[in-house]
Amino acid sequence: MLSVPLAGRSAEAAKEIRELVENTVHCVSAGVRQVQQASNTIQEVVDSVSSVTVMMSEISRSAQEQTTGINEINQAVAQLDSMVQKNAVLVEASSASSGALQKQATELAQVVGQFKI
Repeated sequence: MLSVPLAGRSAEAAKEIRELVENTVHCVSAGVRQVQQASNTIQEVVDSVSSVTVMMSEISRSAQEQTTGINEINQAVAQLDSMVQKNAVLVEASSASSGALQKQATELAQVVGQFKI
């Protein structure tokens, strides 16, 4: 008679073990899905970081090109400034020479006017 209650307890224990194993398998499957989702999310983050790195490199390159262009413009403006200053000096010299020539022409006309034939 002891065997019937023992068999019943064994069957019940086996049923509990089966339920525990099924529950464990279910939990492990859910864990595997969550790990896969986390892996996918991490890969998306890695891809996004790579894209941002490429964009930052392009921005840096463009900024360097702009810096080079601005430096060239600054050099050109400095050259123009130098040329304008030189032209101003030449204009002053030309103006002074023109005034001197005008004076000499007037004096020459007066001298020639004295020798009328």
